[in-house]
Amino acid sequence: MTITRNNLSAKPFSSLRELEYKSYQLGLLNEYLRELTILQKKQEILERFLLMCMGAVGTDKSLLLVFDQAEELAVYRRGFAESQIQVLREHALSWGQKHFSRKYIQKDLLPKQVLEISAHQSGGVHEPDLPWPDKTDYIMRWTLDAGCFGFLALGARLDGTPYSDLDRDFLLQLVEILMDSLQLAGSRAEVDKLNNELTQKNKELVQALNQAEKSRENLDRQVFHFKALSDTSRELSAILKKDKLLDAFMLMVLGVLSSRRGCLILYDEQSDKILSAFRGQEAHDPDSLPHSQIKDLIVSLYLSDDHYTDPEYRVQHVKNGQLQSIFPEPGLEMAVAFSLDRERFGIIGLASRLVEEDYSEQEQELLISLTYNFLPALANAYSFETIQDLNLDLGQRNFELSRTIEELKKSHETINILQKARNRVRDLIHTEVSRLQRVRVWDFVFIIAITLLISLPYNNSSPGGISLTPANWSLPDQEVTGIQEAADRFYSGQAIIVDARPNEFFQQERIRDAVNLPLNLFDFMYMVHFAGLDPEKEIIVYGRNISRRYDEQVAFELQQRGHEQVKVMPGGVSQWKAQGLPVKP
Repeated sequence: MTITRNNLSAKPFSSLRELEYKSYQLGLLNEYLRELTILQKKQEILERFLLMCMGAVGTDKSLLLVFDQAEELAVYRRGFAESQIQVLREHALSWGQKHFSRKYIQKDLLPKQVLEISAHQSGGVHEPDLPWPDKTDYIMRWTLDAGCFGFLALGARLDGTPYSDLDRDFLLQLVEILMDSLQLAGSRAEVDKLNNELTQKNKELVQALNQAEKSRENLDRQVFHFKALSDTSRELSAILKKDKLLDAFMLMVLGVLSSRRGCLILYDEQSDKILSAFRGQEAHDPDSLPHSQIKDLIVSLYLSDDHYTDPEYRVQHVKNGQLQSIFPEPGLEMAVAFSLDRERFGIIGLASRLVEEDYSEQEQELLISLTYNFLPALANAYSFETIQDLNLDLGQRNFELSRTIEELKKSHETINILQKARNRVRDLIHTEVSRLQRVRVWDFVFIIAITLLISLPYNNSSPGGISLTPANWSLPDQEVTGIQEAADRFYSGQAIIVDARPNEFFQQERIRDAVNLPLNLFDFMYMVHFAGLDPEKEIIVYGRNISRRYDEQVAFELQQRGHEQVKVMPGGVSQWKAQGLPVKP
């Protein structure tokens, strides 16, 4: 039997007690209405509702099934065993899926409908035949809309009395309050979602505006940078004195980048002289600057001779920690190193900015670009100086040539005497040549023997003497490893591979991920790559040709520095490549 709320409300009250009980229930409904409508989460509303039902009608068992097309089935229980609920959940889930697939049934459902059904009523389209738990005494079905409905099941009352009409009418009204609360919570959630979306769109709009402002600022900055580069190139090209050129460029850099102070140091390795320009701070005597430290820093940045003239490496950023040993003034925040060629290079250092901002990446790139524009002007200044020196030398040579001409005129009278002497010398030479043509083989043997007798003792006693035997003949035998074994240990991380050949051979073709350690740069490359290496780490060395065994010599040097696990791979790149192992380039 299906009972609606109107059927129950139509009955009159039979006594004053029922009237008082109804008044009590109305007070509870008012209180529950306030409590449920302030909750915002669906789960909290359903759990609180279940407790309200139990407390209002006096039962210790309650069950709430909620079918939601978006979230499928949710079960809330109090007092019923989990085993009974599990069976009910499986049947209810299957029935709910079938229900939501029947579009014609959903269209027939009225929104916010509450119906009572019997615990023993046979199943149907709207009231399924579900295995309700034992001692289920009251069941009510409620429908919020076509996508959300559920069942409320209550156990027997604790006092053993059946549910009265007032209790059932109270539960019907309480379920209506539940549906209103769920609908209100859904509306709040939708409003919150819309508010969040609106807030997010506002944030995105603000970010877009900020990004547009930043883009405009970056564009203005780039225009300013391009203009600064153009002005720098034009103004520097007219300066031909190196000292004036350095001062002018330093002043331009400080103005463009708004720096408080800065300095520029130019080192000429050929003459071992330093030119410097200081702005915003006390100038220093160039002779007091650390020549060797400046040179060492530059050499550490340019790993090969080609880098000094390679456009990609001619100007490089220098880290702040590398500046402390070079620049006498502290507080420098940005610096670049530059090279005109292999013998002339320098460093530009800048202190903090006049504005309270750090140097940006764009400003670091601008300093590098300004320095690239400075290099042609510096080359012109050196060329102008060279031309001046050549002119002075040409004038000196012209003067000397004039004196020579005068001397030649005075010596003209002696030419005849010299010609006569030449004739006599020529005759003497012909005579000696004729005599030498008669030299015997034993004369050459005698000359060679005398030469060896004199040169060998001198070669042995001289510190720079040449060894008469190959250097590797005197080295101890090295442990040898095969190609496959070396590859297995290398790719498993148990060993590293070292290429002992000179850098030019290393650049042509090498084992991929091998480290170059040539003999001519052994000490420097060892400090760069191997200073912190564990002495117990296995090192495999390769690299030899017909005349030189670089691998054995480098292996010996590594052993001299305490590395015990050093092996030689005689096969080298050719056998490595023949076995299909990776090489570069």
